[in-house]
Amino acid sequence: MLISIVERSLFRDKDGGTKVVKHRFLGFLIWQALQSTAVFFLSKTLLLSLFTRTPFKPSFLSIFAFIVFHFSLLIFSTSLFIISSPRPQRAASPFELLLGTARLILVPISNSQPLLSPDFRLRARASISFVLFVAVSAVSASLSVITLCLSCNAFDQLKQRRLVIGKLGFWGLQIGLLHGVHYVYNKRWVLQFPIIQGYSNLINWELGKNLREREEKSVRRTQASDEETPDFYMLSHWNFDWVYWEQPLYLYEVGVSFKMGLPLAVGKALKLSAAGYVLSAILAFVLPYEFKGQLPVGNFINEQILFYIGSFVVILCWELCHHLHQVLHTKRSVFAPPKGSAAAETNPSEPLLAALEESTPKSLLQYLAYLDLCMVCEGNVDPWRRAAFFEESGETYKRVISVCSIPVEQFTRNVSEVLESSPVDNSLQLSHQLRSPNEQLADSKVYESFDDFQLLAWCARIVASLTVHSHKEDRFGVAQLSGSNAAVISTLLSSLLAVETLMGKKTNLQSSNTLMDPAGIKWATLNPGRRDSAAGMAGRRKGSPFYAKAYSMADILKTSIYGIVSAFYDEMSHSAKAGLLEKDWIISSKPLYGTRELLSQKLRLFLDFQAS
Repeated sequence: MLISIVERSLFRDKDGGTKVVKHRFLGFLIWQALQSTAVFFLSKTLLLSLFTRTPFKPSFLSIFAFIVFHFSLLIFSTSLFIISSPRPQRAASPFELLLGTARLILVPISNSQPLLSPDFRLRARASISFVLFVAVSAVSASLSVITLCLSCNAFDQLKQRRLVIGKLGFWGLQIGLLHGVHYVYNKRWVLQFPIIQGYSNLINWELGKNLREREEKSVRRTQASDEETPDFYMLSHWNFDWVYWEQPLYLYEVGVSFKMGLPLAVGKALKLSAAGYVLSAILAFVLPYEFKGQLPVGNFINEQILFYIGSFVVILCWELCHHLHQVLHTKRSVFAPPKGSAAAETNPSEPLLAALEESTPKSLLQYLAYLDLCMVCEGNVDPWRRAAFFEESGETYKRVISVCSIPVEQFTRNVSEVLESSPVDNSLQLSHQLRSPNEQLADSKVYESFDDFQLLAWCARIVASLTVHSHKEDRFGVAQLSGSNAAVISTLLSSLLAVETLMGKKTNLQSSNTLMDPAGIKWATLNPGRRDSAAGMAGRRKGSPFYAKAYSMADILKTSIYGIVSAFYDEMSHSAKAGLLEKDWIISSKPLYGTRELLSQKLRLFLDFQAS
């Protein structure tokens, strides 16, 4: 009963504790314990032994210190797992938390309307989790520093044991608070999915070099034997992003990741330890007199060295823990039955679709499902899984396109609402301090729309890749007959126009005098009458929060559209010559942003390879 309660509390925000997330968390704890054990013994042997008379003499105290050290890292790792998320989370301000608490106390409970909105509850829970993480970091650092340095002889001048423990605990508390605040403020708890899957983003260069060497060796072998080169080794440089091994060498993966992540962790630990040392020197003035004491110069120097070593070892363990957490929780998970099994022959796409449609929205499990789908659609490792999308009934293809189009459509609607609600007068360009609350709210809403940037990028690439592959792999024509091709093109174009408008680009593409197709039909230029909005002006400022993501999103959308245009270039050219481009490739209903004429003009620029 107690175990089930703990599991529900621990995995509630991780989609209820599914096997994928649960197994990764347990594997993370195992690897964290192994690396922490190695760091503990190395630090005791190589560094702290210089300050201990009998460093290698076993005792009950040393065994107890080892257990407490691992316990402190266990609570830190668990708190790190709890606050981690694949997307940024908004935290409520202290004033908002105070108002919410007052509302709960003073306002009577009503069954018709909840006292606190769902959005506020999410932000309040995020704020509380961040505060608890900082507190856990402080406690964990205190325990770790005490267990590392308690047996050293530099504290012999302090006769009472409680004074030694109090002094070491205070040192650890400072470094824990510093690291916790730094970790939360820089949003290092957000999971960063690497480009090359199966391996950490810290070893992309190393993996690419190894793959290129293996490719060259394979080419030489096949040329010598006049055999056909396997597709796996004939990967171009641009295809390294989607390499996946059916049976990845797990130990090799973690080992290479540790090798590449260790220098970065050491550098980070040195910097934060130095900052913690300066902070401790400042806070030393508030220590009670009995903790300061009158120490000889040699003992005082030894104490300072011990504090720096202890804080360095603790932060090094935490940085390696952070690195392992990123590696193990962003690794690709295959949502498919084993190849050759009965389930793979009948319905291989059902586990993936179930994870996409039934998992908690924007949870880690759903992100892993989108990642798996993106790699299936863009890569050539699992062609049998992609072929199953184009089954005769077309239901699977429609479900895949729908589940990937919905996030992009919702993003476009959010941006469109902000653009529609922004002022249209350029003379209202005021400084940030003089802007109205509505304008600041609009910028905040746009910034929140880009929180799902990774998911939006995957969705745009998935629908584009499926549309491209349908040109050759769709034997039953389900993509064309269902109208999915036109819907995908329209969705991507609308989203691109919205993002470009947000960045401050003009929406009137060409003049009506120059835009004329070969059939002699003159296309009217649509000027939506919208000048640079406040959001557009904010987007043009390179220092604005969402400018970089907006620029990247526009680049991803353009690349996706160009991929579709390249695959269907002949068909689109014939439609353009016949004056049917808008009819064949743009949906008949009103687009999410802009108009059908504006989308048609934009598509013509892509067809002429002039979109920029």
